[in-house]
Amino acid sequence: MKKLIAATLVIISLPVATANAADLNKVTTKALAIQPVPCKHPKIDVIENPQGGALGLAYIEECRVEIKASHVRDDSNAYVCSTLVHEFTHLTGATFPENKSDPYHSSNPANWMYGQLVFHPKCGTSDQKRLNLEAEKERHEIIITDKTESIGELRESAKEYRKCRRQLHCRRGIKRIKQRIKKAKKQIAILQVRLTTIQAELQA
Repeated sequence: MKKLIAATLVIISLPVATANAADLNKVTTKALAIQPVPCKHPKIDVIENPQGGALGLAYIEECRVEIKASHVRDDSNAYVCSTLVHEFTHLTGATFPENKSDPYHSSNPANWMYGQLVFHPKCGTSDQKRLNLEAEKERHEIIITDKTESIGELRESAKEYRKCRRQLHCRRGIKRIKQRIKKAKKQIAILQVRLTTIQAELQA
């Protein structure tokens, strides 16, 4: 990511068997909304090996960004968006004079203009967070399935108690089962709300 230091008409050049042009165009449009650039007709070149093995390079005078093909092909839209935001910031001519060793990058590891790629929060859900959310989603779905099956078993038990409901211990048994079913339903409802939130974050 040098001062070769891209992209609203966006021109995208794709090698065979890499990214989907429509997807990359969507990601590019999002990145531009986060970080507009001065040039009016930016071009995005997806190439196998950008100079120095970088994920992306920006060329101010050419109004162009090169982005690594495997990055576009294998990584999430949010990750690619973060790369583009970084390169688009280069296209604005941004400098960081306090970083004397590399004035085109921030010295702050939390800044998206750091020399190594930093995820930009406006690009969507980060790759690591996505993995965590997927794992949490799977856990919640398993718990909901278990509790739903448990409710079914409790209802079957309640049928047996109803056969002797005139007896005190049977009436008490039915009451306990109803309380357990109510508790399980409440827990399922809470988990389903969380699942809805997780799904929304995964689609961001």
